Amino acid sequence: NRAKKHVGLVSDLKAIKAKNGDIVGTNGHTVVGLGGGVYRFEQLSSKVDNNGAWIASTASAGTWVLISENFIEQFGVLSDGLDQSASIQNALDFYLANNIRSFGFEKSNKYSVAAPIRLKQYKASISESYADPKLGTIFSFNGAYLEALTNNQKTIVVSRDNVQINNLVITTNKSGVVGVYNGLDGEKHVLGFVSF
Repeated sequence: NRAKKHVGLVSDLKAIKAKNGDIVGTNGHTVVGLGGGVYRFEQLSSKVDNNGAWIASTASAGTWVLISENFIEQFGVLSDGLDQSASIQNALDFYLANNIRSFGFEKSNKYSVAAPIRLKQYKASISESYADPKLGTIFSFNGAYLEALTNNQKTIVVSRDNVQINNLVITTNKSGVVGVYNGLDGEKHVLGFVSF
């Protein structure tokens, strides 16, 4: 661990008076034990706070930049039975937009979603995204579960090629079909599904 100082949560990190290059670890994002990471302070950074990989300081002019492994929970995702779709999507959008090709869940918790999470296309058109073999992405669930909160809900939509999804488990307490869909041709290609 490169951090010489540790704080409880990201909210504590924001309040630290820092200088360029300081490194601080967090023990969690919103709750201790979930979504912690190591951050380096960039003085006068132009990076905009995204409540995950880039955290704006409220005590010094600059941004805390995540330098440790990339976990979905570092964007405030909780296992509390409430909808986590937006937080999960924020993490995925950041990783894919910044060419981070390997990421996943930190804990083997159950995460509830009321809307599908999407691995969006990389290039301007879907055909360009599917044709580029250098865009391989590894999304590791590490034993985490996605729980669909609505009937007949799509849980994951994939609109890019060369995606490896490891250890995916989908659960639902609603009747219907929950599945993994490929987003090509208007999300019509089912990669896998479970009926309940």
